[in-house]
Amino acid sequence: MRGLTFTVALMLILAPAASAQGFDGTYAIGDCSAPGDGAMVLAGATITFYESACRLSNPTVLTGFDDAVMYDASCAGEGETWKEKLLMMPALSGGLVVVSPGWATVYERCQ
Repeated sequence: MRGLTFTVALMLILAPAASAQGFDGTYAIGDCSAPGDGAMVLAGATITFYESACRLSNPTVLTGFDDAVMYDASCAGEGETWKEKLLMMPALSGGLVVVSPGWATVYERCQ
């Protein structure tokens, strides 16, 4: 959708009911020793990426997918606003998979 720039630039601010339970931590695309713009931090109800923010609502656990949660995301960043669905689920590597229509990224857990 907005490509890799969107993915690494996204900052998500979760509504309290949409807490990223169990996903808290620092993540990166690839190398955690130098995460740069590919860093993502989940802390309580906030997911921080790089220059954009989304308010998540309506968390829905997906039947048949362990710990996968779908959110409605109302986003703003880089002078634009948009709405989309956002799915988060644990990766087999111990990281986090983040999926939305048009893009998907696997983040490695750094701490």
